[in-house]
Amino acid sequence: MTRALTMALAAAAALAAGTARAGDIEADVRARVDAALPADLAVDTIELSPALRAVDAQRVGLSWRGAPRAGIVTVQVIAHSAGGETVRGWARLALVPVRRVLVAARALEEGRAIGAGDLTMDARAVARGQGWQMAPAALLGRRVLRDVPAGAVIGPEDVEEPAPVARGTDVTVVVARGAVRVEAAGVLERSARPGERTAVRLLATRRVVSGILIDSTTVVMGGR
Repeated sequence: MTRALTMALAAAAALAAGTARAGDIEADVRARVDAALPADLAVDTIELSPALRAVDAQRVGLSWRGAPRAGIVTVQVIAHSAGGETVRGWARLALVPVRRVLVAARALEEGRAIGAGDLTMDARAVARGQGWQMAPAALLGRRVLRDVPAGAVIGPEDVEEPAPVARGTDVTVVVARGAVRVEAAGVLERSARPGERTAVRLLATRRVVSGILIDSTTVVMGGR
């Protein structure tokens, strides 16, 4: 009985150690991926190949097939064990863009109207099409559709959509790259709600460009 109990405890300890190693190597891979990503990308999920989960890795390296991009990306993982063994496997990464989107600055109750200070903009890792890229003022007075906790990303399921801005409206087109900001006058080529992509004809050149309408008079080029 004692021998059987000892063997069972040893097996349980080995299983626990294996589980811990799997968690450790995933954390190591995530740290390596985070260090390699540009500021506008973040890791959503990581899936490791079975061979890697059995390794007690002391060092982990990554080999990228190309530049990181949003979507599903596969990278080679090289794990080095304490005993000198080298194991190669793969990590399947789900990478999502980091964008400045609307976030609840405080808890919002269903049925109330959005007021000043209820919303703010923050850089968040969001899947394509999720989150609203618009100025908080664009939603002033709109009704909250469900309870929203503080810090949550805001979308059309949370707050009533803003009213559309008509085609032909005069707008300012903004291009921002770091500390450099360029503005130009334009006219909406089609109606859109704040947070949506739209087309603008620049008055100076008659060229048509696209961007995100962030409020009733401003279009930011780039975005999702």
